[in-house]
Amino acid sequence: MKFLKAGVILLTFTSVGLAAGTAALVPPVFVESYESPSPLYAPSELGYERIIVTEEEEQLFNMINEQRAKEGADPLHWNNQLASAARFHSQEMIDNDYFDHDSKDKNGVSYENAFERIARFNYEPDVPPGAIGENIGGTQILEHMMQLWLDSPGHHANMVNTMFTEIGIGIRVGGPYGKMFTTDFGYRSLEYDLAISSGDILSTQVGSKLLITALVHNPGVTHTYPVMVRFYEGDPEGGGQPMGPDAKVPAIIIGDDYRPDTAKMEWSTSGNSGEVEIYVVVDPDDKFEESNENNNIASRVVSYTGVAEEIASPPTAFELYECTPNPMTQRARISYSVPEPMPVRLQVYDVTGRSVVKLVDEKHLPGTYELIWDGRDNSGNMVGAGVYLLCLDNGRQTNTLSLVVIR
Repeated sequence: MKFLKAGVILLTFTSVGLAAGTAALVPPVFVESYESPSPLYAPSELGYERIIVTEEEEQLFNMINEQRAKEGADPLHWNNQLASAARFHSQEMIDNDYFDHDSKDKNGVSYENAFERIARFNYEPDVPPGAIGENIGGTQILEHMMQLWLDSPGHHANMVNTMFTEIGIGIRVGGPYGKMFTTDFGYRSLEYDLAISSGDILSTQVGSKLLITALVHNPGVTHTYPVMVRFYEGDPEGGGQPMGPDAKVPAIIIGDDYRPDTAKMEWSTSGNSGEVEIYVVVDPDDKFEESNENNNIASRVVSYTGVAEEIASPPTAFELYECTPNPMTQRARISYSVPEPMPVRLQVYDVTGRSVVKLVDEKHLPGTYELIWDGRDNSGNMVGAGVYLLCLDNGRQTNTLSLVVIR
């Protein structure tokens, strides 16, 4: 990698002196602008799109943003590509017994620097300015790590640098200090557009509970991590009340065939029959500044039955209903009924009989169920055009239907 500004890599800060075996720091790195390296591909199995933030990573994320607020800097947004690069580095430092910004093999030989590593996880900062930074450290206690970085001028500067807009944190247990911390910072202009419509709201009744799901889309140009979704009983602007705590969607990914993700809510019907108008509000606290704020709320009226009625007249057949639309282009709605408690498996096969994706594999109570297939296989890749077979199985019965995919 070629750096455009000589001397901008800040590797000259003095390391903090600490008792051996308790904690450690090395100087941070910061690059204000650089030429992008040759494209490096991070395979989908690395999972950077769907990474789940740990409690400690979220705590450190909040601590850094609280410090930025104290010093007049805008909050950083979480980025899973940066987080995956950070987690990888923390774990590799433990596994290969080293402590450095460069990635090293088990023989201690450097094979990539921090910026090449971040690029390998498909993070490409805007150029200009294209800023990238990294803090690493080792200690057992989260608050201790934060204080060490605050006390070190270079690490502190990275955490409150107004040039950065995104952050990823990787904390891994192990190594000589108990835990390894890597925090990667990046700059990209942010343009979000979270969206939901009434057709994205689905429900299934199981006993006296209504299981509600909402598909959230991101037709913007920036991935969102994470997104909070709030479910209301009635119009929130007309006195509607939250149906429960906010649901957290770990990641909503953009792209030409942008991928929705699902928020879930469980609501008690109190054993009665009736209907409820469910409102779903995406990003209710306006954490994301969006190009279109008019598509963040949707509603749908859902009917439900009393427990006695439901028990008296459950579905009479184990049945797979015709999915819609068929042919499908991006996603299809699949419905099926279960007449009694039983294990249920729903899979998609191609015409050769190869399993493409397993959609359901769990025990069901009596009821009618709906789900959305987004046209992706078990690896998260879009399937090609062709004819596919839906197979609903309970160990005794099998129902099949054909589904045509058009690209």
